[in-house]
Amino acid sequence: MKNLEDYAIAYTKPESALLSEIAKDVQNKPGSQMLSGPLVSQFLKMLIKMTAAYRVLDIGTFTGYSAVSMAEALPENGLVISIESSQPTLEAAKSYFAQSLHAQKIRPILGEALEVLPQLSETFDLIFIDADKSKVIEYYELALSRLKSGGIIVIDDVLWRGEVLEVAPADKRAVAMQKLNQHILEDNRVENLILPIRHGLNLVLKK
Repeated sequence: MKNLEDYAIAYTKPESALLSEIAKDVQNKPGSQMLSGPLVSQFLKMLIKMTAAYRVLDIGTFTGYSAVSMAEALPENGLVISIESSQPTLEAAKSYFAQSLHAQKIRPILGEALEVLPQLSETFDLIFIDADKSKVIEYYELALSRLKSGGIIVIDDVLWRGEVLEVAPADKRAVAMQKLNQHILEDNRVENLILPIRHGLNLVLKK
């Protein structure tokens, strides 16, 4: 499967120099596996361009990779609101935002997403969730309430390294993803599609 992923990356439009730099910088740091990666990045960009999205929410800034990626795809009047609970992590991401030609489209917010989201006045065209797995159903529900009809939620890591296939996974994050995927499947407000890209994406369309 790794060879197939490498092939897919090789034959997909390359990421920008800044995104490549972010990925390289984080490669040997703790949490490097959390980076969404070039295939997810290009998928998000494609969705934004195909749907003409201009207001996007990023739950879980981490390095800023996904926020920069989505900002690159947005029109000049576009906006990415990126929420991060860790101040040191957000400050590091801001240093990358400052290097982006699209920095004016990114609004970073420090805080817990479950507290920040109810305070936002915006509704969104697309929402990307890649944050604390133990709260992922709560993130999903709040995100859905702020999403316009016809809008899209993309949730990362929903296959959690294949551990969701186990009847009783040892990893609590895999259990959380099992519960999320079942929750979405039974949600008559949406349609969804799980894609086996990297650690799995759940693509959710609000009716």
